[in-house]
Amino acid sequence: MKGVRAHAERLWRYQRYWRADLILAGFLIAVSVGLSLPMFDLAVAGHFLQSGMSNSWPLADTFPWNWLYAAPRIALGLPVAAALLYLLVSTAGVGNHRYRVHCVFLLLAIWLGSGLVSEGVLKANWGRPRPLEVDVFGGSWPFRPVWSPGVAGRGRSFPCGHSAAVFTLTALYFMLRRHQRRSALLVLTGVLAFGWAVGLTRLRVGGHYLSDVAWSASIAFTVNLLLYYGVINVPAREDADPAPSAPLHRWRSLALLIVIPLLLQLAVAAASPIYKRMVRCVPEFAESQGGALELLTDLCPLEIEFVDEGPLKIMGELFGHGLPWARYETSLHLHERGGIPQAQYRCWTRGLIFHKRGKLRIVVPSAHIYKVIIDAGRQPVDIVAIGRLPDHLTMQIWSGGLRLPPQWNETGPVKQIVWHRNESVR
Repeated sequence: MKGVRAHAERLWRYQRYWRADLILAGFLIAVSVGLSLPMFDLAVAGHFLQSGMSNSWPLADTFPWNWLYAAPRIALGLPVAAALLYLLVSTAGVGNHRYRVHCVFLLLAIWLGSGLVSEGVLKANWGRPRPLEVDVFGGSWPFRPVWSPGVAGRGRSFPCGHSAAVFTLTALYFMLRRHQRRSALLVLTGVLAFGWAVGLTRLRVGGHYLSDVAWSASIAFTVNLLLYYGVINVPAREDADPAPSAPLHRWRSLALLIVIPLLLQLAVAAASPIYKRMVRCVPEFAESQGGALELLTDLCPLEIEFVDEGPLKIMGELFGHGLPWARYETSLHLHERGGIPQAQYRCWTRGLIFHKRGKLRIVVPSAHIYKVIIDAGRQPVDIVAIGRLPDHLTMQIWSGGLRLPPQWNETGPVKQIVWHRNESVR
């Protein structure tokens, strides 16, 4: 308790600084709330998108807009490299104590604001579809306001990662504000203008909404505010006399500053939600005299629905958690064998995915498909008999627990069976 009280007392000494910054953070949040109204999001997105087509803005591929898309990497890379180099040199006892504190603050601000909070936590889990993915602009998902989170991994619109990367550089404002107030305000204005310009490049391709960019600024500035005053209390450390430390201690401190954020970022990345939506329609079978379907997946339960007519349909949603580059893969291979249409649908994972779940639903036109082969691993296979069953249907279940509807005349798990239509079913 004494340590908490002492920290609070040190923080209170600098209230004339953090009160002004708190008001500025409140202003940014108020602007973000106002720009989050759906009328603004849809109007601005509709200005850049026409019939679901991105890059409809005439200036999209001209300088400086095409250059701004790649600018955040440079804008973050240079300060990170400079801060790490200064800390590396200072381990030998060279350098100013205040600058070392600033370098630590800058590295943590960039990592927390851009890497962890914006990308690792919010973008991965908020589930807001991008403008190009919503039905208003030709996509398949309904529009979601920013205050209405969706399914984790199903949409990565909120917040705007490119803008958030630039807005984390508001840390430079905090580093300057006590000693060079005018320069600090100029830096803050420049960073905000730069971040909004980068955000405009994302708006023009349908990647983000106006509110995504606005909240990126609010989140980054607020994270820097809390880190600067509440966590590190940079002003108090600047004014304190630095205690002498051995070179070995300085090396350990630098190593921990690099290793701990990397390990935590890896842990957050390993828990990133993975989402895959599958909607495939195969009209080739609607006019065929007979065909075969092969399903190969061990990722989720299968539901097979038989209908009288119509195309072959494959629908489903898969969820899970894993590293960002892990994903679900699907393939549909169509060919003919002896003049008979054949369809093979496969679903598998690329990379390590934990806690896999979901369901795959196959709508089979029983008048046009006479043979179904299923390899579902250990997943259950549910047969739903809705339409008129064919007089002769061959189903081969190589693996997977089978559940049949009551009107079918066979029950239990099987390896291979030929079913005949139950004459009592109308």
